[in-house]
Amino acid sequence: MTIKYARATEADVQTAVLQVLAYHPRVAWVCRQNTGAAKLPGRGGEQLVRFGQPGQPDITGQMKDGRRLDVEVKREGWRPPRSGRELAKWELQRSWLLRTLEHGGVAGVARSVDEAIQIVNGAVPVLDRLWWVV
Repeated sequence: MTIKYARATEADVQTAVLQVLAYHPRVAWVCRQNTGAAKLPGRGGEQLVRFGQPGQPDITGQMKDGRRLDVEVKREGWRPPRSGRELAKWELQRSWLLRTLEHGGVAGVARSVDEAIQIVNGAVPVLDRLWWVV
């Protein structure tokens, strides 16, 4: 008999990462950043309202030393897409993270709590989190 375990979803990883980073000794604060769109009632009918910025990471915050913190959370085992809309979305996310790094912030992609802690601790070069896209 083979037992198969379900992989953690992106939402599961995100919840766990937020909880851990909220109490990490190097992190001043963190919060979830939602992006998307919603139809809301408005004058003359429904109105499409967009929120967040394209490419904005799932989690943002500030390190206690004042640097910005941006973490893009992915499900366990995630690999970057090779084409299509998902690739375009990933390129925007990657661009945002690289911009944060270029300006002295802390940023990376976390597929687990351990990876998020590594990003915050600087235990591995942050660009290693972005190795798959050159």
